[in-house]
Amino acid sequence: MQKEIHKRQTSEEELNYKVNFDSTTRLPNKTMAYAILCEKIAEAQKTNQRLYVLSVDLANFKKVNKGLGHDGGEHLLEIAAERIVRASGPNSTVARLRGDEFLVSNFEDSETSSLAESTAKNILEELQKPFFIQQIDFYLGACIGVSLYPRDSSKADKLMRYADLAMYRAKEKGQNIFCFYSQSLSHIISRKQMLEQHLHKAISRDELTLYYQPFIKLGKELKIVGAEALLRWNNKTFEDITATELIAVAEETGLIVPIGEWVLQKATADIASINPPRSFRIALNLSAQQFHNPNQLQTAILTALRESGLQPDQLELEITENNLLNLGAKTIHLLQWIKQLGIRLSIDDFGTGYSSLHYLQKQNFDLLKIDKSFIKDIHLKKSNRVLVDAIFAMSKTLGIEVIAEGIESKAEEEFLRQQNYGLAQGFRYSRPVPLEPFKILLDQQKERGYVRFPSSKDAP
Repeated sequence: MQKEIHKRQTSEEELNYKVNFDSTTRLPNKTMAYAILCEKIAEAQKTNQRLYVLSVDLANFKKVNKGLGHDGGEHLLEIAAERIVRASGPNSTVARLRGDEFLVSNFEDSETSSLAESTAKNILEELQKPFFIQQIDFYLGACIGVSLYPRDSSKADKLMRYADLAMYRAKEKGQNIFCFYSQSLSHIISRKQMLEQHLHKAISRDELTLYYQPFIKLGKELKIVGAEALLRWNNKTFEDITATELIAVAEETGLIVPIGEWVLQKATADIASINPPRSFRIALNLSAQQFHNPNQLQTAILTALRESGLQPDQLELEITENNLLNLGAKTIHLLQWIKQLGIRLSIDDFGTGYSSLHYLQKQNFDLLKIDKSFIKDIHLKKSNRVLVDAIFAMSKTLGIEVIAEGIESKAEEEFLRQQNYGLAQGFRYSRPVPLEPFKILLDQQKERGYVRFPSSKDAP
């Protein structure tokens, strides 16, 4: 009888442990963390104390976990948990909420939230140190969101949610950053969630469209030699959405992949429909996410060319300079396939990252687009002139064409023209416009041999 009672007690204890604790890290789970936070809030109310809650998200964990396998990933989480506990200090509650997310709560020792801030910094410092697993050093880092009692809420669930929202805000800003919750942040997150919901239906509702901004050859007269296709979203609920915000939401949700395929099909079909000169090329931006599935992107490219009838060398695909630094073997093979097909390759935003000449040479890029921040007031800023001169000299050596982005003034244009810099793009010539106005510009060029644009006073 006594053995049965002991066995039953042991079973109940085991069940209780499984219900309230994480088996990998042996830390409290989300259910237990919530219960403990409720107790701390009750105590804080009685003693007039303050509390902080930290939401900790491990950076790069999914990528590292994929390479380590299940056992290696579990070991990594154990080490990360130990570091978070150590960095959180005495009397802190550390819990594993889900996957690679942890929660830390403790009483604040002053009205300045200094303990919350120092704890967040300590955790970030610990998690930036290398993790030596399977004879290899791995690097994670983290992002942390912070909420405060009673400033942000007196409810445990809201404090946890607000810390989570702040953590996502920190992730948007970069890696190894912590961010405090604020009411304005709640509005930002709410807007983003609504944007995501609407964007899922944007293609089926025919809300997406493309605008075209011409590439200009600078000579005695101005001539259009191509255009960049730029995505726009016509949504009645979000009439103020910018292209930058649209792309950011699309990439965060993974919708950039189907949207990118739509852009390929739509842009090639649009340009084919206006019967451009054979030398004309249409440029499209590729997201880093589109490279994750090379077969899918290859199929989309081939389908777009086949259905539109455009030749491969009339299509130009742009990859940003920063994405160039993260090329894996699959991406390199995909870029080689694109070149072998006859499609042009371009590096966008050149000058903002740290591209290797090895990559420029090996991948055989056709075009560099100098970022507009280096073109603005180039006739006045010596540092910009030196950088642009160096880029042109390097490009000439490598046989790579260059286009200057963001031309807005006559002075900027004249400087580039005097230096024989060739190609330009910007508001001085044309804002991005729908297909029909763009076709009118091309038709004008066919009649005259060149095209006239509004003067720079019309450009912002």
